[in-house]
This record gives sequence, structure tokens and C-alpha cells, in this order.
Amino acid sequence: MNSNFYRTNRQKLLFMVKELHARGFEKLRVIPSLSPSGLGWRC
Repeated sequence: MNSNFYRTNRQKLLFMVKELHARGFEKLRVIPSLSPSGLGWRC
């Protein structure tokens, strides 16, 4: 897949967390970690 696809989706995820913080979910956190295969990142 195009790397731009992943960049766009990662940005959408961070914007979504930002909006949830604004709506009262201040304890919600994005914690990056490696996938079990070690080939990708996940939140």
C-alpha cells in the first residue's frame, strides 16, 4: 500500500483522540507499540 495511506490514517487517529480529549475523555492515551511480528506499529 501507499505510505501516504498510512500517514493519513495515523493523522486521523490522532485527531480523533484530540477530539475525545476535548469532549471529556482526558485519560484516553495513544500508546504506540510494535506488533508481535515486529514489522509494524499499533496503538
